[in-house]
Amino acid sequence: MDPRCEQMEEALGELLRLSLRTWGIAGKVCRDGDGALIIVTGDRRIAVRRAPRPFRWLVRGDKTRGAMSVAGVLRIVRGRLDPGHRPAGVLVGALPTAPLRRS
Repeated sequence: MDPRCEQMEEALGELLRLSLRTWGIAGKVCRDGDGALIIVTGDRRIAVRRAPRPFRWLVRGDKTRGAMSVAGVLRIVRGRLDPGHRPAGVLVGALPTAPLRRS
């Protein structure tokens, strides 16, 4: 395996640990024998592992979902662990050009 992939997985594991703490969810993140990141909270267990294209990550719990980015992994994990959480929507769009101010 490419060492950069290993570093990315370690960084994702640490991000998941910090995210659990930030979300106020008691749990732990560890690795299984196949190298997947395992998130355990109470009676829930979620596995996160690298995925073949077109996805970068697979998140497996009661269902399996693909994620294209780390942000996608976090969104899926939070949704599974905290079903009452409603993510804030973001709308990105162009604004009309403002006239230049002259001093």
